[in-house]
Amino acid sequence: MDAPSARSNLFAGPHSPVSKTAAWWWACAGDYPPWPSRWTVERLAALSDGIFAVAMTLLVLHLRVPTIEAVHSERDLWRALVVLAPRLVMYAMSFITLGIYWVGQQTQLNHLARAHRSLAWVHLVFLFSVSIMPFSTTLLAQFKC
Repeated sequence: MDAPSARSNLFAGPHSPVSKTAAWWWACAGDYPPWPSRWTVERLAALSDGIFAVAMTLLVLHLRVPTIEAVHSERDLWRALVVLAPRLVMYAMSFITLGIYWVGQQTQLNHLARAHRSLAWVHLVFLFSVSIMPFSTTLLAQFKC
């Protein structure tokens, strides 16, 4: 007996020990029934690419060019850039961290044949941590030790 018919027999009948909802969740966690074809690994990758792009762009928005009024010489410009250094370091570290996360996530997704609901939720939790990175970066840059 193949896997789909074995699983469907487990939940067959009016006196099934498992509710239909529990049966559905259990089935989604495994290979049967397959994840809807419109929800593929490519769609997860596309969502990830968009969120990573926005997060990486938001990082740079907190960097401010020194004002012209504050810079009267080359020495003033260097001083203004030194003051900006902690923000530049936080930006670089966060950008590189997001780049590492993106490369790792793309590598993992390339090893998957298809997606399922559990993967999508785990992926969304991961993407939440990515989306909070600009806030974390600003916080670290403002309250440096």
